[in-house]
Amino acid sequence: MQKSVATLMKDNPGVSPGGANGGRKMSTNDVPEREGCGNPGAANGARTSADDQQRNAVHHLNQRLENLEEKFAEQVARQNAWNLKVEQLMFVMINRIDHLAEALAEADRHEQDRGYCQDHADVAAEPISSQKNNQDVEPQADGHDNSSIQSEEDNQELRISE
Repeated sequence: MQKSVATLMKDNPGVSPGGANGGRKMSTNDVPEREGCGNPGAANGARTSADDQQRNAVHHLNQRLENLEEKFAEQVARQNAWNLKVEQLMFVMINRIDHLAEALAEADRHEQDRGYCQDHADVAAEPISSQKNNQDVEPQADGHDNSSIQSEEDNQELRISE
């Protein structure tokens, strides 16, 4: 006595007409067991939980990476600003050193000019007799110096001026 497929399905709502599972209808909770997992539903939940944790970890790491990139960019900007300040200060210092060197050279030239003029002023301020005494004594043709002759001339000039 054979029953029709429609009758079998009507009498046994959980049975299918045939297939890989031996004619039994599978529900959504019937997941084939995997090794190491006693409860197939728990495996799906654990897998979802692990995926969520991994997504959260990746998201967290991406946020940290973005924060570090921002901090690095800020640090680079601060370093560039500092380098610019240092460069500007160095430029200012070099200019000041150049101006000081020029001022020292100019002062040295003025000092030399003043010293030259001062030497001439000192000579001009001395009496004529002392100027002649400061001159080098030249030897005469006969080998004697003329210092005594010059001093006699100086004495004659002094007598005339008195």
